[in-house]
Amino acid sequence: MSTPVPLVAIARDDLEALLRKLIREELSNIHEVVGADSELLSPKQAAKMVRISAQSVYDAIHDQSLPAMRKGKAWQVERGQVKAWHQRRFAQAD
Repeated sequence: MSTPVPLVAIARDDLEALLRKLIREELSNIHEVVGADSELLSPKQAAKMVRISAQSVYDAIHDQSLPAMRKGKAWQVERGQVKAWHQRRFAQAD
């Protein structure tokens, strides 16, 4: 009995390149649908965005006033959460 011959033979490298391209396109589409507010930022990037110290962002993460998640050893925050947290800080100051 012989092994069936595939109708289309694709080299492994070509297949991997095609999959990477498709994944990048899908991730790009997801980002457009979800929006930029869900973009993940490091505490340093978040601090720069709202013009405060990175330590203030870390403090907010640790006192749980700024929702954050761990990715490995690094903290990450959503851009939209940073905006909302920063607005709440100014509302409390008034």
